[in-house]
Amino acid sequence: MKLQKRTIKLPEGEFNSNFMFFEETDRTMLKKMFKDWVNLCRQSLEIGSTRIINFPEGLSEAIFAIDFKVGRATENISGTSSSFDHYDFKNDKRIQLKAATSYGPSSFGPRSVYDEIYFMFLRELADSKKSGERNFSGKYEVYKIDSSLLPSIICNKSKMETFRDQQEQGKRPRFTIPHELIDPLNLKPLLTDNILSW
Repeated sequence: MKLQKRTIKLPEGEFNSNFMFFEETDRTMLKKMFKDWVNLCRQSLEIGSTRIINFPEGLSEAIFAIDFKVGRATENISGTSSSFDHYDFKNDKRIQLKAATSYGPSSFGPRSVYDEIYFMFLRELADSKKSGERNFSGKYEVYKIDSSLLPSIICNKSKMETFRDQQEQGKRPRFTIPHELIDPLNLKPLLTDNILSW
C-alpha cells in the first residue's frame, strides 16, 4: 500500500489530497487483520457481550479499494461539502461505502454528498446471529445502491419521516439496507469473495 497526494475534480473545483492505494499483495495483511478482528469478537462474546465488535472501517474500505481499484480517502478536504470514502480516478466519482455484519441500520450524515454508494455485506455472519453460533466465514458481498432511492425511504415509521426529512432536520438518517433495498428489489451483488480464501 502507498500514500499519494493526488488531484481530484469536485463541483467546488480541483483539490489536492492524500489517498491510500492498495495492491493485491496487501490482501495477506488484510486477511490477518480480519482474523485479529474475529479473535477479538470471539473473546468479547466469551466474556458475556451480546454483540460483536463493529467491523473496522479501515478494513472494509481497504478491501473495497483493492476490489474496485480506487483510492481510499484519508483526510477531509477543506472547502468542499463532499463526504466520501473513496475516489474513482478513472471516472472522477466520489464513492461512499457502507459495510455491515448484521441486519442493523446503517447511518448516513445529514449533509452527505457523493456520486456513488456501495454496500459491503457479510451476510453469512449476519444470518448466523439467530443460531447463536457466529459464522465468521469471511464471505462478503458488494452491492451498488441507487442513491436516487434514498430520499423517499421511511426512516421513522411512527412519524413517517423520510430519509430526506431527517437530513433537512440535521439528523443522521438510519435504515436497514438489506431489508429496505437489497431484498425487496432483489438486488444482485456486483462481487462476492471470501477474505479467508486469500
